Amino acid sequence: MIKFVEKETPEITYPVGRKCKGDDGLVVIFWSEELGTAIYGGRYGVEDGLTVENWVSCQNYDVWQPCDIEITEEQRILDYGPAKGKIAYPIAKRDRKDGYIVLFIDDNKGIVAANNPDAGYTKCLGWVDCFGDINDPKWEPVDLKIYG
Repeated sequence: MIKFVEKETPEITYPVGRKCKGDDGLVVIFWSEELGTAIYGGRYGVEDGLTVENWVSCQNYDVWQPCDIEITEEQRILDYGPAKGKIAYPIAKRDRKDGYIVLFIDDNKGIVAANNPDAGYTKCLGWVDCFGDINDPKWEPVDLKIYG
């Protein structure tokens, strides 16, 4: 007897990391199935930090390859080219009071990457906003690991 069992789609816990299977190297953090932020724009110049609401679904494994993304707390300072002396983004910081984590893509612009439900304070994952100066003491650096 032959028995066929339909394969269940694995449950995804957001955010997840995905790398485009094309040859350009695009890497996106998905906050939901189609909402994602490019953290490495690849060779074809997608802007780092670009948040799009309608990427091809992160569950389309013909387009996307799962990848782990690790962002360390170290503030990297660029030491080359016209950007010399500037911070290399993205950088993750936690709000000391409310505990949510923001992935900064600019000196004061970021994306909510994680919440602190214990504090009763939540923001929408993937929400892009101006969060004040990255060097404000209200922010503490954190390591952020996003799994594929």
